[in-house]
Amino acid sequence: MTDTWEFLFKERAVEEKHSEEYISQCIEYAGKLHVRILPVIFDFVHLAYYLGYYSTKLKGIVANVENHYSTYGIRKKSGGKRIIEAPDAMLKEVQRWIYVNILCKDRSIPDCVHGFIPSFGENDKERGILTNAMPHSGHDWLINLDLKDFFHTITLDMVKGYFDSLGYDDEVSKTLTALCTLRSRLPQGAPTSPMLSNLIVVKMDADMMKFCKERGVIYTRYADDLTFSANYDVEIPALKDLYGITFKYGFVVNHQKTKVRYKGCKKNVTGLTITDGVHVPKKYRKEVWRELYFCKKFGVYEHYRNMGTDKGLYQAWLRGKIMFVRQIDPACGNKMLEQFNELNWLV
Repeated sequence: MTDTWEFLFKERAVEEKHSEEYISQCIEYAGKLHVRILPVIFDFVHLAYYLGYYSTKLKGIVANVENHYSTYGIRKKSGGKRIIEAPDAMLKEVQRWIYVNILCKDRSIPDCVHGFIPSFGENDKERGILTNAMPHSGHDWLINLDLKDFFHTITLDMVKGYFDSLGYDDEVSKTLTALCTLRSRLPQGAPTSPMLSNLIVVKMDADMMKFCKERGVIYTRYADDLTFSANYDVEIPALKDLYGITFKYGFVVNHQKTKVRYKGCKKNVTGLTITDGVHVPKKYRKEVWRELYFCKKFGVYEHYRNMGTDKGLYQAWLRGKIMFVRQIDPACGNKMLEQFNELNWLV
């Protein structure tokens, strides 16, 4: 075969009078990336070419990456604010390229992980809060752990180590790391952060799965939420053992959010109740029904005006809540959606 990438590369390299040793090293380097279906990136200039930038433009982004972020807070249900560090359009485009062309090619994330997992093909099951909760439904006891400052705990060195592990040259790894980190850790708001966190925490997940499998315990993780469950014929693992595994990988458990629930207690996993099957919490469903009732009784215009918002925001907010219910409980969600569509949104 004379049309393989190796042949074509060697032919061009010989034309440019590169040495046999150089050609051999390049083919070996490219081969390791090629077999993993990863883009072959030889150096900084080559990466800039992939991204569609002149190298001087990319150098400017890397050198002043903090200037490409805006920071703001959003209110958390538990109180306080979650700080979001959002990249601007230029950096976000670069990060999306890294996400699609590098991170999404890595299939090493285990089945116990359910947050921010892209679909890897037609036969790949969609993972989310529902699949994260289902394995724990009906169990006698449940443990919920929350990792404190999850993204910010994942350091620049961890991210660099990940890109190194893919086989990239040191200069390329450093550049990819700089484009995906802020102040030497993962930013909460970059499109690359959720997937990178899953890929970097793979070893901790493996340790947790091994620990739990030996004891007959079910383990799942959705981002920073770790859940463990089983029936009474399985010994409940000591919290210190679970904390110890997270600590081994540099994470700290938020002890205030640790919950241990036994049979007869209300159990929740990533916002869903699992006491008798998996459902949207009753309080959440009642809120949606209440909104639909007020819209029907007083009219959409009067209701959203009394709430101090505009029609577009309110309509999107209510529809979003209904679609969430529909995702978990299609029958209930469809009834809500039917009433939503009957409302007069043209006023």
